[in-house]
Amino acid sequence: MKPDYAVIIGLNLYKELEALSGAVNDAEAFLNWVQNPRGGGFSSARGDKILKILSPAPADWNPDTPHPNSTELEQVLGDLLAEACSRNRPIGTRLFLFLAGHGFNDRDKLTDVALYSPDHNRYRPAFLAASWYAREFQRIGAFEQIALIMDCCRDTSPFHPVTPPPHIHMPSDENARKVKMFVAMASGYTRPAGEKVIDGKTYGVFSSALMQALEKAPANRQGRLTGSLVKKYTHLYMETQDADIDADANKEFVFIENHQAGMQDAKLHIANLSKTVVVKIFDHENTEVRTISAESSPVQFKLPPGYYKAKIPGTNRSTLFQVPTDEHTEI
Repeated sequence: MKPDYAVIIGLNLYKELEALSGAVNDAEAFLNWVQNPRGGGFSSARGDKILKILSPAPADWNPDTPHPNSTELEQVLGDLLAEACSRNRPIGTRLFLFLAGHGFNDRDKLTDVALYSPDHNRYRPAFLAASWYAREFQRIGAFEQIALIMDCCRDTSPFHPVTPPPHIHMPSDENARKVKMFVAMASGYTRPAGEKVIDGKTYGVFSSALMQALEKAPANRQGRLTGSLVKKYTHLYMETQDADIDADANKEFVFIENHQAGMQDAKLHIANLSKTVVVKIFDHENTEVRTISAESSPVQFKLPPGYYKAKIPGTNRSTLFQVPTDEHTEI
């Protein structure tokens, strides 16, 4: 399996824009989820890479030389794009792009959203064209799955469109259409984003709902936490505004492969077990959701609640069972 990548940016402080309180907290919460074995599951042993840029503490902030500046932000995604262009693609399995701070939407292109950099000013706009980068990574087939998550406002300006940075144009990859995309914005076109205080700490309204979805949304029947589920539960946890989330149900971005939230214990007794046997589990739509290697009986595993069929391939042995259940189910 190829490594996963994450670019995580949280910007609280700006030279000419109002200071935020929650963007860095949002980025740190997402970073913690990415590193959690029961969350994003990033592993340095597998070669997973995390690139992060956060606003400095207010005591270290100098508005005369604001950091990170637009050059520093651009370098992170620019270097990653250059890496993808110079290697055999895809270079990784999943790419997470999480950005929190002040942002804006192109006035004429509804899907073009950018994050302002701290050195932005009204006469020399400075920003990171995040949505362009996500599409470019998709266009060249740099990753198998891409998630763009932005907690920022989407106000428009007549003075500066979202323009891409100077770049080398690579040919489109024939597999680009297969890339699984998840795009989530804190608000709709021209709409503001908001912050709120939770247990004495400020977070983005959207980011707090997203994190609840990532931690509490139940798995699907394949044991995966998918983009469609994250979309559904993020909207459920939103309180004062609606997020704008695009998740393709036919090409599901997978946040967690073996997700435990919402799972229930299941148990099967295997009659006359004398050697290891393979048991396949199918859901009510006859889609295979588990393959279990049973060395002893009973065999225990976890599934979302529902009705299932267990079958031992190459035999006529099968049985129906329900999860959860306390009944003695034998195959």
